Amino acid sequence: MPQLTVKMTAVNYTRVAIQTINEAKANSLLMAKDYMQSFQRKGEFPTDPKDYQLLLRNRGSETRRRFDTIQPQYLILPFSLKWQNTGTANMDAVVEASKYALHQMEKRSPYRSGKYLDSLTIYVNGVAQHSGYLNADMLDAGDEIIIGPNVKYASTIERGFAKGYYETETISGGVIRPIAKMVRAKFSGKVACRFIYVVFKGTGHKMACPVIQIGPAGSFAQNDTTNTSTKKRRRGAR
Repeated sequence: MPQLTVKMTAVNYTRVAIQTINEAKANSLLMAKDYMQSFQRKGEFPTDPKDYQLLLRNRGSETRRRFDTIQPQYLILPFSLKWQNTGTANMDAVVEASKYALHQMEKRSPYRSGKYLDSLTIYVNGVAQHSGYLNADMLDAGDEIIIGPNVKYASTIERGFAKGYYETETISGGVIRPIAKMVRAKFSGKVACRFIYVVFKGTGHKMACPVIQIGPAGSFAQNDTTNTSTKKRRRGAR
């Protein structure tokens, strides 16, 4: 009887699984793009790339991307794609959201000397504005709008290091940071909003201050700076 030999080759199941997952992610990307294009074909979404942008939420952060630069192998589940119409900026909503944020800050503001409360201001491109006179006709879609206090101890209060003195233990999560979430909830899809730290000029100090930035929907990624970070500082009020 002739000898019968059967040779078994080991299969790298990990590699096969990764390849299958990446193919599934690639298919998901294409399905998402096709879904967006279906609205373009119906005339319900801009077709000019200048009038919309794609935001990719992946690995816990949101970034602007071009669809053709997204590589499935670098995506971590769950991820999401969000196309936003930037062609028509709703500046009335931006003004309303800015005044709402300022009002919420005034309600949450700790009080001792009154300087913190008095320093709460809306800035447009670094210039302080009287909130009562701010209106949509004064603004362009590209303006930088930030709202917050400019006193040098604002970040100390925000991070909770003044407990027992400014009674910040009664203010959960900081004074300013939770307001970004409140704005996003109230004006969902109408404005972009995030919590950041900025260094104001002309205040007599170089301490970064906690503020809310508000702009038209899609004008920037809505990633809040953490209250424990000392690295993510922006140069503010120019």
